[in-house]
Amino acid sequence: TILAREAARAERGMVIGCGGDGTINEIVNGLAGSRVPLAILPAGTANVLGKELGLPWDIPAAARLIPTGRLERIALGLARTEPPQGPERYFICIAGAGVDGSMVYGVNSRLKQATGTLAYWLSGLEHFFTYPLVTFRVAAGDRSFQAAQVIVGRTKHYGGPFRITVGADLLSDRFEAAVVDCDRHPAVQLLVNLIPGQALELLENRSLFRIQHNGTPELILEFGRGHGVI
Repeated sequence: TILAREAARAERGMVIGCGGDGTINEIVNGLAGSRVPLAILPAGTANVLGKELGLPWDIPAAARLIPTGRLERIALGLARTEPPQGPERYFICIAGAGVDGSMVYGVNSRLKQATGTLAYWLSGLEHFFTYPLVTFRVAAGDRSFQAAQVIVGRTKHYGGPFRITVGADLLSDRFEAAVVDCDRHPAVQLLVNLIPGQALELLENRSLFRIQHNGTPELILEFGRGHGVI
């Protein structure tokens, strides 16, 4: 993020980022709001953004596309808390609350380096047996309800081969939120809804989501070009 922010201040002609979604997210947070374009060389474990943009999973092949690539302005999502706790964070793919965030946070980094996506599956398996049923209040526009999982996507792709927020469109500012209710364990519900033909409750055209659990600071997810572009 610091290097990308320095590149933005210096008004570099382009930043080329090689890495997975975590690396690209750090770069995005440094470039947000600037006029410096970002080119992506897909690497990492899953690379949701690379799949969304249709980039080849081959660094030399992706690099050959840069000279003839078309520049696009992309509206970012913004995650923050009220009252503020820590810095605001932009995101370009997915944000949310619930079991999937805990799964990713619980991935063993050494195992991830050694086995790739298998580390995520093992973390997910562990969560089937250890993750408690945690619910929170979600407010979106004129709707308010209890949920066990919220996934807000700027991209159709979710992770690996899976797609959840298929109504989202990165290049036309369309986003979508998928909500898991409290009727069953959220890890089970999330897996069920990764099966083709299944669907979570989907919310479109909401520019702001408020998520809160037991009096903790609200997690606020905002969308639109007024909240940041790259």
